[in-house]
Amino acid sequence: EKRDKLMVETKEEFNKKMIPIINEIRDTGVKSARGISLCLNRRGLKGRRGGRFTSDSVIRILKSVEV
Repeated sequence: EKRDKLMVETKEEFNKKMIPIINEIRDTGVKSARGISLCLNRRGLKGRRGGRFTSDSVIRILKSVEV
């Protein structure tokens, strides 16, 4: 149970950290989740678990901070 809570907090922290980067990319005119994921990957950034960003992962990050 504690481990699950820690994972959730880690995810929230990661998502909050990614929002300014995603907004910076959006400011350049890239608006689609696919385009944002490509930009994140080109910058060499890794997802929370160390993998590449996908459009779905970008959408999940954005939805997590909307709430």
